[in-house]
Amino acid sequence: MRHQILAVCTAIFLTAGSSHAGNLVNKPINTENLVVKPSQTAADLASRTIKIVGTATASVIEKDGFVKTFNNLFRSPTPQTKQPNGLPLPNQFPSTMYKSYNTPQMPIMVPTRRN
Repeated sequence: MRHQILAVCTAIFLTAGSSHAGNLVNKPINTENLVVKPSQTAADLASRTIKIVGTATASVIEKDGFVKTFNNLFRSPTPQTKQPNGLPLPNQFPSTMYKSYNTPQMPIMVPTRRN
């Protein structure tokens, strides 16, 4: 039964295709007529609409608690620039990056001979 339906559909398709094949005329398409050149006002309106929709969508997403938690998990911590007393951290100044000439060295243990 299935093969008979397939054969009938194929026959209908082939006969319908061959009957219209003789009426085809090759006409080249002029692509310059199909190009739509929007005016500046239409382009401005489109850009403003996209901006409004984008900011509205972003604000809805940022207010979501799950998204906030997810972002906080993977956000790198911001470096702290102030001490609790309000002074800047010493590592912000290049002079504190130099090693001190007065840095003590670890003592070296030299094994002694036992006689």
